[in-house]
Amino acid sequence: KQFSSIYPRLTIESSSIVLTEYSIMADEEMVPPSSATSAKLTDKLVSEKNKARKYSDDEKKSVAVDVNNPENNPINPGPSNPDLNTNTSAQPKNDEFYSATAHRFRRIYHVITFLCAPFIYLFVAKPFADLIGVSLAKLISILILLCIIVELIRLRFKYIIFGMREYERHHFCAQFWGTISTLIVWYLAFPRAYSIAPVISVDGNGRSTGSEALVCFGQIIIPLLWTLGIGDPLLGELKGCVRRKQLHAYMMYIIAELVLVVIWILCVLWCGTPWWLVLLIPPIAIIAEKPSIPHIDDNGLMLLVPLLFCLVFEPWFATSCHQVFYQ
Repeated sequence: KQFSSIYPRLTIESSSIVLTEYSIMADEEMVPPSSATSAKLTDKLVSEKNKARKYSDDEKKSVAVDVNNPENNPINPGPSNPDLNTNTSAQPKNDEFYSATAHRFRRIYHVITFLCAPFIYLFVAKPFADLIGVSLAKLISILILLCIIVELIRLRFKYIIFGMREYERHHFCAQFWGTISTLIVWYLAFPRAYSIAPVISVDGNGRSTGSEALVCFGQIIIPLLWTLGIGDPLLGELKGCVRRKQLHAYMMYIIAELVLVVIWILCVLWCGTPWWLVLLIPPIAIIAEKPSIPHIDDNGLMLLVPLLFCLVFEPWFATSCHQVFYQ
């Protein structure tokens, strides 16, 4: 009855209403309804029909619920319309901590974290592993397991903090996917760091140049993590422009592609990334971000899918690095 009062065009057929209410009353009272009860049901049915007639065909169309854009709905889910909140998958609860300020913080945090992540590995992780007396591979393995345990505990208590979305109470959060994927990039691309024979040359002044085994890892790790750090928030903001009809969808992909190509070109010049990856990995990363897969955040997809292709193409990489980064 409450639903039909909100959307009269969806009111159940009159015969079904009468039969349903008759059956309920008969089950409860074990007697047919009295004439007074029948008259009451008839008045109620007439009232419902009168409400439905008020809506023209155009008004009926305007009542349709837009699940993808709740702000466009004529009647939005909320405390005043509890019946619209029964489908939690289509109509999520309001985010407790996700304000406009939290959104900006989340974007800035994302960019800074993934821009700095390669240098944390190159200049912090190895010295720390030496300090505690374990290999770098074992340190990364420990961090992956620790990250999984912490996230499972958070899910057990449904805990979220400032900057997290409401759905992350019940799903692996974006921070988890970003962290675990970064660690997996470090871990799976790890052999690249030591599979290249160092090619060191000494100039006339006695200065050594060329590839150091560890930093050749930057060929993969730097462009991959910067692709996620810049590409993911960029695509998120561009999608908002598309939803607000400020930008065509094809322009969103063109802009994202150009930005990612610039990142990979810089890595070709700076850290010896193979030039032909500029043509392959940016579109792969954009395609990986597009699908909406339950329980898997695009922070994971934009790292793990391009990483897979980089590892497939790794046998064709050059065996030396002479770019600016290594000097």
